[in-house]
Amino acid sequence: MPADAPSHQVFERYRRPAVRDLAWLVFDGALPLPHGSGAPATVVLDPAERAELLALLEQWDDDDEDGWLGPVDPNLRLGLYTERLLGAWLARSETIRLLAQNWPLRSSRITLGEADFLVQRRSSNTEDPRGARQCGLQLWELACKFYLGVPGRGWIGPGLNDSLAVKLARMRSHQLQLIHQPGFGAAWQGDWSALAWLAGWLLAPVQDKAVAPAGRIPAVWAEADGASLTCAEAKAAALEVQQWWLLPKRRWLRPMQGDEPVAQAFDGLRDAAAFIAGPAAPRQRGTGHARPLMLAGMHGPGRSGMAKEVLRLMLVPAGWALRAAAMPELRQQTTP
Repeated sequence: MPADAPSHQVFERYRRPAVRDLAWLVFDGALPLPHGSGAPATVVLDPAERAELLALLEQWDDDDEDGWLGPVDPNLRLGLYTERLLGAWLARSETIRLLAQNWPLRSSRITLGEADFLVQRRSSNTEDPRGARQCGLQLWELACKFYLGVPGRGWIGPGLNDSLAVKLARMRSHQLQLIHQPGFGAAWQGDWSALAWLAGWLLAPVQDKAVAPAGRIPAVWAEADGASLTCAEAKAAALEVQQWWLLPKRRWLRPMQGDEPVAQAFDGLRDAAAFIAGPAAPRQRGTGHARPLMLAGMHGPGRSGMAKEVLRLMLVPAGWALRAAAMPELRQQTTP
């Protein structure tokens, strides 16, 4: 294993993929927001909540049928899948009471917003370092996002239709304000607070010298030709990447382990670049451009006896960076 590989994360303790996904989402997957991003207050579990969930994860990891989660459509969208994971945990928690999930606030048959999770936390009245109340009645707004750093433009979604700045602004000004709507107070009495649950990846340009956040593997993006691809090959060589796994979106969440099935793999980045430039590459609706590919750079087997992901790379089609630089400024939508 490369010398600079991160130490074990919580999710690596488990063998069931869904258990690993939930463990990563809760313990390892916090979106590494840059300083000054204006992020809202986020959920912080207290020791009793953490200990209870760790015990549940151990129990669920012995269930080869994933009965705690139930059947999951393999085509379920990633955002809905993450909601299923958190909902399944909260429905079985004794330290956090799940009051409602995906609760819609309507007025005159118009949906003003939807609360991802309404919970009652039963622990002591503690605050996180930012002073956010971490107990009592709470709305949790979940977002699992993936953004690419574009010089001069900030963090942009791979489809060029979303940005970190717009998402955070919408959470602050709309989604987390749901508890202040008159209709909410009429339906849910009590003293409510609202917190964000932000997970995902920020992928820096491969040419940058950015250091991965503590405990995280490096995450970068590169174009499928020219100097960017050459730089990505050099980074992969430094991390001793031996194979690239192509990840369907449902598997974008966490680093991969070698005991998991993979539908398509590439021996080298040039093979992946040829694929994204070829006719078999998936296309974006409306534009016809090839979709960016999320790749897991695998190394191993290591001390654990299996291969592990050591580099997360989003490979974008040639010309993506120019389109990102030329795109109009993204603005927050005013409709719910």
